[in-house]
Amino acid sequence: MKSTSQSKYPFVIHICVPTINEYPYLTHTHGLEDVGMLEMVYYREEEFMGLVEGSYINKLYDYYSANEDAYEQLLLEGEGFYDIHTENDLHETNLTMDVMIIPENNEMIKDAYDGMDVKNKEFILLRLVTEKEKSILMMDMNINSINGAKGKGDKNA
Repeated sequence: MKSTSQSKYPFVIHICVPTINEYPYLTHTHGLEDVGMLEMVYYREEEFMGLVEGSYINKLYDYYSANEDAYEQLLLEGEGFYDIHTENDLHETNLTMDVMIIPENNEMIKDAYDGMDVKNKEFILLRLVTEKEKSILMMDMNINSINGAKGKGDKNA
């Protein structure tokens, strides 16, 4: 397990390296609850992306810290999207994160926070999606809103 902490952020990020840890878990935060936010978990389909996962969590935290209305909307709707734009001397990248609220009884949460008290808590799950996946997820979200259901992260949906 690798833990990253930066003085700029009021939380730490635990990054699991599947080749080192016998029982891999998802990259996740500790400490967001102390500042009134839900803890974050990064879902990856790839084996290991390294510190880039932590940077996605940091970017999402920065966004929600600066945009309280967007955070409140996520809490209300249970799901949303966050677009990441990065530029450097070599290339420009546009990525989209699917962000959703999930309950503590989700297996990913149990694995990431193994042995910790997570009862009656919710978490923010984030993952990269393609434009095609985003379109499909947006259609699902629109259907759910028409039917009056909260997003996928709703325990009661």
